[in-house]
Order: sequence, then structure tokens, then C-alpha cells
Amino acid sequence: MIPQRYKFYPAILLFAVMILQTSACRSARTAQTDTETSLRAKVTSYIKAWNEEDIKTLKILYANDFKSYAPLYKSSREQLLKDLQNGFEAHNNRIKARITEVNSGTVLATVQLEWMIVDENKEVIFAQNLLQIWKKEQTGWKLKRILFYTANEVPNPGDFDF
Repeated sequence: MIPQRYKFYPAILLFAVMILQTSACRSARTAQTDTETSLRAKVTSYIKAWNEEDIKTLKILYANDFKSYAPLYKSSREQLLKDLQNGFEAHNNRIKARITEVNSGTVLATVQLEWMIVDENKEVIFAQNLLQIWKKEQTGWKLKRILFYTANEVPNPGDFDF
């Protein structure tokens, strides 16, 4: 015969497991929402830095091993920052970008953008969709890769070893 105090033990144990599981799912969803919110804020600050021609902020946002796969060239962080500085000095262009999708993880996340560059006459110079790959490092989210949808150069699998 089972003692009275253990009679409901299986039901209580099952109930406790269900509560823990529900709590874990809720905290995982909350963490993912927080990650997506912080990443959206980081991408927004990235777009703002472009429009304000703020090389210091851009330098902070790009990871040291950043690579860009653009339609005409592949660029490193240093080369891109140099090209941007030269472009900012020579042109008065602005970026219009809209985040269309964020897939956030705890360490890596992807952001899809609709992206265009317009000149001072509001004429479109360049328009393309792009995929950004961000990595969470000790100092926060860093932009690791930019892949343009119609890039001439296909990245190597090793370019995605983070």
C-alpha cells in the first residue's frame, strides 16, 4: 500500500515539470524578442551612421574580420571604411533602408534589408536587397558579412566560419 503522502506524487511531479517547461519556453521567447529588439536598434544605428557619415560609429559596428560581397567587388573592413570616407567627401548621397526580416539567434543573426542610395536630387543611384550577418561579441553585435543578392562573387564556405 502506498502511503497517503505519496499518493499524488506522480501528478504533482508532472505538474511541476509542465510549469518548468512553460517557464523555459516563455524565457526563450523573451530572450529572442530582446535579441531581435537590440539587433534592430543596432541596424538602425548603422543606417543612421551611414546617413550622418559617421565613420567612427561605422568602425565600431563592423567586425574586425568583416567582408562585403558587393556586385562589383569583395571588400574588407579597412578597404570599405576607406572607400566610405572617400565617398562621403566626394558625394552627398543618402541611404534609404528598410528592415524586412530579422532571424535572431543568441550568437548569430541575419537581417534582410531593402536598400537604396539616392543623391541630393533624390535620384536612385543604387538599389538592391542585401543580407547582413551579425555576430554577438563581448562588446555587442558586430556586422560580420554583407551579401548582396546579385553578387558576382559567390562566397566560399570558409567565409562563414565564425
